[in-house]
Amino acid sequence: MAKEPTPLKNIYISLICLFGVLVGGTLGYMIVEDWSFTESLYMTIITVSSVGFKEVRNLDLKGEWFTIILILFGMGTIVYGITNLTAFVVEGDLRKILRKSRMEKNIDKLKDHFILVGLGRVGKNIAYEILRMGYPLVAVDSNEENLAEFDSSSQNFFTLLGDATSEKTLEKSGIMRAKGFVSALPTDSENLFVVLTARQLNPNLRIIARVNEEENSEKMIRAGADKAVCPAHIGGLRMASELIRPAVVDFIDKMIREKDGKLRVEEAMITSSSPILGKTLMEAQIPKKSGCVVVALRRACGKFEFNPKADTILNNGDAVIVIGEIEKITELKKLVS
Repeated sequence: MAKEPTPLKNIYISLICLFGVLVGGTLGYMIVEDWSFTESLYMTIITVSSVGFKEVRNLDLKGEWFTIILILFGMGTIVYGITNLTAFVVEGDLRKILRKSRMEKNIDKLKDHFILVGLGRVGKNIAYEILRMGYPLVAVDSNEENLAEFDSSSQNFFTLLGDATSEKTLEKSGIMRAKGFVSALPTDSENLFVVLTARQLNPNLRIIARVNEEENSEKMIRAGADKAVCPAHIGGLRMASELIRPAVVDFIDKMIREKDGKLRVEEAMITSSSPILGKTLMEAQIPKKSGCVVVALRRACGKFEFNPKADTILNNGDAVIVIGEIEKITELKKLVS
């Protein structure tokens, strides 16, 4: 079924019709009355607009009948245009255009934000978690309903309607300034194309992609994704864990699944400018100063150290993995940076 024309499109049609009336009226007077172009255009305008100025010259019978027809067409076009303009304002299209313009200006100001492509069932859960942690997020989706239905009052949430396989759309999302990128579209082929485009635009961006088939994970990584996540695989592991280790699953749920949950497993990167660089865990006093519990350390080489000892030295590029409340984790990142 064909889509009904939008109010904005109807306004364009109205302008085209009005232009057609002006052209037709001008040519008509030039042919019927043998007037000049300027006289014919002037007569057409005062006739269509009904301003009541005197005719350029006296009309003969053919000119009078032509004027009657021109008035009918002209008034019909004006009424049609006013109706479309009213619908454009009342139905919210004008408000949507202004909102879109403001949104794009706000996105242009973002830096070190996350980009989420696909705000479906999987994407919504990703968005809620990112926003709960206080990070700015740009959600890109070609389905306007998905963007409108997402319930978020966060000032860090920005939306962009468009096709994520298009370079222009990703550029509008601020991909060159982004910190991370997630492609959570319904099909593996769509995600593969988006990952290829995103990696081409920003070679240094961390990219996570959704895959529906586990065997496609390697292909997604070769296409440019840093990690490929299969919801079906993770869902299966979760169900098995519910049988084998229910207490552990309940604990993880408290951290992740509950929308109001404040406990999280988080990481804090040690950089060259970190005040705790080169110190031991005992000297850094992370639990005392931040209230977070250190559970592991990931070295810059990728090796993990679980329950690291107090004399473990923190080096550049290491990631300290902790458990703590969201507010405490914020304090930890201030301490580390």
